[in-house]
Amino acid sequence: MKKIVIVISILALVFVAVYGVSRFMATIGDSSISMEGGSTASDANMYRNEEWGFGFEYPDGWEIREPAFGSTVSLYNFIVEPVSRAEVPDPILVNLSPKTWGESVLTKVKNQGVLIESKMIAGNDFSYHLSSDMGIPMHSYFILIDDEYWINITGKTAYETELQQVLDSFYFIE
Repeated sequence: MKKIVIVISILALVFVAVYGVSRFMATIGDSSISMEGGSTASDANMYRNEEWGFGFEYPDGWEIREPAFGSTVSLYNFIVEPVSRAEVPDPILVNLSPKTWGESVLTKVKNQGVLIESKMIAGNDFSYHLSSDMGIPMHSYFILIDDEYWINITGKTAYETELQQVLDSFYFIE
């Protein structure tokens, strides 16, 4: 008799577990389920950062890895990369830094003969583009925010299409 009660209890637990998992899996496909940051499953490839006041769309099958690196200069940073890992490390890097640091970087690369072009990004007149090859060809975009800090978006040339998607969809939160 004791064995029958144990077997029935185990079967009941298995049933409850299977039922619970199947109900959970059914709700994952529901696009009204809220995801972190207030996104829904239908726009899960949108990045939005309320603290720093910007957002953008990133490619399907890609993810955000925060932080990208530790630094005493960086205010905040992260990598946008394929879930399956990139052929070239850190395909798209987003780094926020103090105004003085960004200006010193732009001055150094300009003094090295790198062409710096003005580029309008998300309606910001204080945006710059430069191409460089420090072993790996890349494009860097510097966007000055509130005359206080720079958002630097750097993408490896091998991922130019994905970088362009980020740049084309980049916006400021008001």
